Amino acid sequence: MNKYQEILFKSQDKKYKEFSEKLIIDDTYEIIGVRAPRLKAIAKENFLDSYTKDFMNNLPHQYHEENILHVYFIDLIVDYDLALEELCKFLPYANNWAVTDAFSNKNFMSKGNRNRFYVKLLDCLKSGKEYTVRYGIVSLLRYLEDNGKIDEMLKCVLEIEMDTYYINMAKAWLLCEAMIKQHQKTIVLFEENKIKGGGNFSPWIQNKAISKCVDSFRISDDIKKYLKTLKLK
Repeated sequence: MNKYQEILFKSQDKKYKEFSEKLIIDDTYEIIGVRAPRLKAIAKENFLDSYTKDFMNNLPHQYHEENILHVYFIDLIVDYDLALEELCKFLPYANNWAVTDAFSNKNFMSKGNRNRFYVKLLDCLKSGKEYTVRYGIVSLLRYLEDNGKIDEMLKCVLEIEMDTYYINMAKAWLLCEAMIKQHQKTIVLFEENKIKGGGNFSPWIQNKAISKCVDSFRISDDIKKYLKTLKLK
């Protein structure tokens, strides 16, 4: 057992382990059962430890929480090029949504790095690897208010041919958020797809995105009512 495994098992919550095993479908990595706030604290406490570099180079990990800890370590790297190198090295080992969605990308999203990281995310969409694609889509949520990128972003996401549950859910999530932040550009996509009977993107994605919009407190009742008319059979 390595140093961080010992620390993680000392923070184990067996009830949370049972809960996580039902929520995260991934046979590749065992689940210990450590809550996110504790994992973040462990990352901050040990980021500068001499063992961290060895830990990040020793892939794949054995436990799900080691992957989450690895995510938090990457988020703590200030140097953009080094962080990107570590991200690219780690992503092929990300095997579930809980890992890909755990990134804050805080340093990647800083003013000086934001545009070049956007280009990297578009590359992720073309990777052909399910959870690298998922990471790309979810990370693009932070660019939805960028008027200069929204059209390209939506086009690239909706052109992804990979048809899996977690990719489609990420697409629906992005469309819902786009409806909130870029209403005029997004509603047109739903309208055109309705006319084409789902020819631009699948009815499942359209209907799931609309359902998310209907559940949102950030969308008016009038818009929700209209969106319901755009559902596809």
